[in-house]
Amino acid sequence: MKTNDCYLGVDIGSISTKAAVVDENNKILASTYLWTEGDPIGAVKRVLVEIKKQLEGKDVKIMGTGTTGSARELIGTILDATIVKNEITAHAVGTLTFHPDVKTIFEIGGQDSKIIILDHGIVVDYAMNTLCAAGTGSFLSSQARRLNIPVEEFGAHALRAKNATKIAGRCTVFAESDLVHKAQMGHPKEDIIAGLCNSIVNNYLNNIGKGKNIQSPIVFQGGVSKNVGVVRSFEKITGHKIIIDDAGHLMGAIGVAILARNKKTKKEFNFNIEDIEFTTVGVECGGCANNCEVICVLKDNKFLDGWGNRCATGADRARLKVGKTGGSFASRILSTKMIAKDTIAVDLAKPENFNFKAGQYVFISIDSLCDKGANESMRAMSIVSEPSENKITLAMRVSGTLFKKAIAGAEVGTSVTIEGPFGDIALSEKISKDVVFVAGGIGITPFISMLRNEAKAGWPRKIYLFYSNRNIKGAAFFEELSGFKNDNFIFIPTISGKDDPEWKGERGRLTGTMMSKYVPDLVDCECIIVGMPEMVRAVYGGLRTVGVSEGNIKVESFVAGEQV
Repeated sequence: MKTNDCYLGVDIGSISTKAAVVDENNKILASTYLWTEGDPIGAVKRVLVEIKKQLEGKDVKIMGTGTTGSARELIGTILDATIVKNEITAHAVGTLTFHPDVKTIFEIGGQDSKIIILDHGIVVDYAMNTLCAAGTGSFLSSQARRLNIPVEEFGAHALRAKNATKIAGRCTVFAESDLVHKAQMGHPKEDIIAGLCNSIVNNYLNNIGKGKNIQSPIVFQGGVSKNVGVVRSFEKITGHKIIIDDAGHLMGAIGVAILARNKKTKKEFNFNIEDIEFTTVGVECGGCANNCEVICVLKDNKFLDGWGNRCATGADRARLKVGKTGGSFASRILSTKMIAKDTIAVDLAKPENFNFKAGQYVFISIDSLCDKGANESMRAMSIVSEPSENKITLAMRVSGTLFKKAIAGAEVGTSVTIEGPFGDIALSEKISKDVVFVAGGIGITPFISMLRNEAKAGWPRKIYLFYSNRNIKGAAFFEELSGFKNDNFIFIPTISGKDDPEWKGERGRLTGTMMSKYVPDLVDCECIIVGMPEMVRAVYGGLRTVGVSEGNIKVESFVAGEQV
């Protein structure tokens, strides 16, 4: 008998955790909804037990897993999810699957709420409220306890109201005191509950929905959508019919399951995580004055992932601190030199047993700054040299920071500490497709190491390099790149500024259309983008627009010249 593929979506919220399994035809094969109870890992384990039970006897296998919700990163790591997406995308995809004409999505959950505006199936606007619980499920639950009425019966009580009591709804504190006051004045419970429903709707529309182009069809989802009193208030105040889907409380999980199905990467899911021990630990980064606390997830005491940091290198430092990867090496400065306008290269002695892949980076700290307790004692820098060289060359933009001033003015022999290596943009050893490098400014540095390595290997694969700078003076390694002569290396430099009137090459920002002119089979290439965040986002969007799949794009960002 043929086994049918299906896909699991998990939506982990602060109050509730939802899961759904869908097949190729969007049929829901299994689903569950339970309270998170402050333990997202435990909640997901319980969810999986229930999903596994519902799938027993069905000839199916889960070939993709997606996570969404406030704990999506944590649970995505634990489940080894094939896709992790924000709630806006997940809810929009899920809703559009069952209501393709929807123009507005109202969603009120346990502790947050959101609105999504769509135009012809495209999200054109949205807003979220995560700072105040007024008008959310937790607010309703607390008022239900205060009135000694099960929250499940709230809606029915509201429908019996004859004259809804006016309740202040802009703040939970004011709403609660107003509710107590109105009850002491003798207002019937039914009228108070109907007033609470109205206050929830008014709070939502005046905050989340303020300035939004609300049009029907309107789909209302989230746990609060099950409250018929709130639904009636929405219809009365907006003047529109409100659509309630039976699976509305599961729509985030359904949407991310569908996204997992649409992703090319297929990976069979294993339910054995319920027997694996997962723990979390907080680690202070210490790499700069921010001193971010990075939350690390450990699987059987082995590092899985980390987040909570303001730059991506914080997770690498956290990984190093829990002793699971990289290393710390003593070194010294051999030389420094300017290689372009405001760009410096630093040669370091290569420590014994220090190994890296072309394209990786390290943290470097100046020992004398660390001894003085300086906040700016460490920075992430790309390795420019290729792995077989007997020295380590790093490059960075020069600015006015304490660290960069110290590096630029350092004497030969200055002691430094190297931590790493880190980074995963290295080229795969298997040569299966052409490669497109896209560098913005100092983002060229990891590519130099990779290109030197490729040149040494005899250019085994075709590589296209798009290198964007404001002007030629600021283009580090321009002469070296121009000197690479091989049919498998195509160099396309671009200038975005107006400082070089004699420039005959490409001008303006890098776009997918422009890159398509030089790369015949761009959609089939492995693309790697390195540069400032706004440049990376723009190029990523341009590549996706011309059809390059998400799985064929890797990115690495620099902030103020620092690799993140």
